[in-house]
Amino acid sequence: MRDVVQCSALPVRSRLLVAALLALAFAAGALVRGARAPEIRTGSLARGEQFPPVTAAWFDPASIGAPAPRPRVLRNLLVTGDSMSQPLNTDLYLALHEHGVHVYSDLHFGGGISKDFVFDWPREATAATRQYRPDATVVFIGANEGFPLRAANGRMVNCCGPHWAAAYANRARSMTATYLRYGGRVYWIAVPALRDARRTAIGRVINEAVRVAFEPWRRQVRQIDAGAIFTPDGYRDSMPVNGVDTVVRKPDGMHLNDAGSQVLADAVTAQLLTDFTLPGG
Repeated sequence: MRDVVQCSALPVRSRLLVAALLALAFAAGALVRGARAPEIRTGSLARGEQFPPVTAAWFDPASIGAPAPRPRVLRNLLVTGDSMSQPLNTDLYLALHEHGVHVYSDLHFGGGISKDFVFDWPREATAATRQYRPDATVVFIGANEGFPLRAANGRMVNCCGPHWAAAYANRARSMTATYLRYGGRVYWIAVPALRDARRTAIGRVINEAVRVAFEPWRRQVRQIDAGAIFTPDGYRDSMPVNGVDTVVRKPDGMHLNDAGSQVLADAVTAQLLTDFTLPGG
């Protein structure tokens, strides 16, 4: 009662001030008691944006202890790319055609994923896939890259920072999704080091952009590292082939010559035969 008596003995103005403070205290307490935990929102897709649904085909059965499915028969193989993909297309034809595999070429010299002002690769991927319905697609592009690309925000970005890499990856992802349309596999060949240091730097960016692009389809898409085969320690014109030092690059320091292309074709064929069976085999 002492506190009440002392409070009532205060002047009127002071009593009003105390009452106001008490009211604020009670109101604050009510707010705290009734407060809700902050709402945690997960990211939502922008309008028109779509993520591919996760399917069983995304999983490597061995990684989850499931039995491996029976390998698919390789009937139609599509080889596509710029001038880097020749004579690889011919070597793959010679290696597989006699076993009943139809090998189709869709080559566009001077084309590039970043040269959309000259050639539209994603659109061509749609046309070629519809025409050939490939079980597997081999892609070797990289001789003509490094041009400005339109980013997701609509602005043009110059090579070769993260925004340019993202724009390149989005185009490569579109192509990958198209080549996978009939349930096959895609083999992107990473560009090896070139004699020109500037072009080698561009190749490094596009190799990483492609790797990021196919991340949703790690089981169906492989990146064959031509750099590990031809230029593990930097550019070189020659390398040991069957124990003999052999020139594997053309004089331009960019393209593979016949010997180099055969080495790459052997690596690609070995990977194909790991993932597929041959007709009648």
